[in-house]
Amino acid sequence: MSSLESKTSWSLWRRQIVAVMRLELKKNFFGKRSVLVYLLALMPVFLLTCLALLMPATSTFTNLPRIFAWIYGGLILRTVVFFGCAWIFMNLFRGDLVDRSLHYYFLSAMRREVLVLGKYLSGLVTAIILFVGTTVVSMLLLYFPHFGSESARFFLDGQGFG
Repeated sequence: MSSLESKTSWSLWRRQIVAVMRLELKKNFFGKRSVLVYLLALMPVFLLTCLALLMPATSTFTNLPRIFAWIYGGLILRTVVFFGCAWIFMNLFRGDLVDRSLHYYFLSAMRREVLVLGKYLSGLVTAIILFVGTTVVSMLLLYFPHFGSESARFFLDGQGFG
């Protein structure tokens, strides 16, 4: 294989990966199977919203990092991210098998490795956007309702974003 053929094949594979990613991202964010992932990602946000509305203000700001560590480790990481990623990545191929639409990908002139990589990257982007957003919103809901100025200093000047 000459250098020009190798260059054009990499360019073609890159365009195909991006095309598969774009199609799968639309399915992951706007498909009928995405409702469960949204509900799962909104579970800690709902819990911390209720906690922010109902919880009396604690006397010290120093307890909040420990409380968020418990919520993050127990609820967000072990439950939401684990089951959310399982659902997202399980439905990458299973959803197409159930809908009987996987054969459309196989009928196109595309290598299977390209299809798998495009689907994997779309699942990865979906998981990162949903679960990083959930973590950031949860952190803000825990810190800012009761200690606004201390929270601003903690995030902007201290170790909050670290």
